[in-house]
Amino acid sequence: MAARGTEFTETMTGSVRLPGEDRDRPARLDLAVRTDTLLLPHRTTEGRLTGRVRIAGWADDPAARGTLEISPLARRRIRYRIDFTADGRRHHVDGWKSVSPLRPLTSLTVLPFTLLTDAAPAGRGTVRFPLATALLPFLASFRFPRAGEAGSLVGAAHAEVGDR
Repeated sequence: MAARGTEFTETMTGSVRLPGEDRDRPARLDLAVRTDTLLLPHRTTEGRLTGRVRIAGWADDPAARGTLEISPLARRRIRYRIDFTADGRRHHVDGWKSVSPLRPLTSLTVLPFTLLTDAAPAGRGTVRFPLATALLPFLASFRFPRAGEAGSLVGAAHAEVGDR
């Protein structure tokens, strides 16, 4: 029997403050995630991200790529690392959800992050997973393909995410 992986999509919205600006810009992450193993909360699972990073008036990269470390119990975090292009340069989102049993909803839905350009801090932001509008599509997006099937479902999900 072939090993199974996990695939799902996730959308988060919020804002980011760029250097030298006195206002936050709206931000949105539309992500598709693929892991080579089943996602189990008691262990650390590494996943690959594809998707779209949008920052109003500054970035709209539908070819963003990165990694996701899913470790809600073992390390009590879910870490996002996403590379994208804006203003002709490469940028990087680095953030994590700090999972806490005392604040389960907040800790699983709020992602504070640092925006890096050329490995130097270039902004800070926070995006949130909106439970009221995104929970059902998130849960419905989960797939558990066999190793040979992985990729086609994320490709379809990525196309759907990119069209929103």
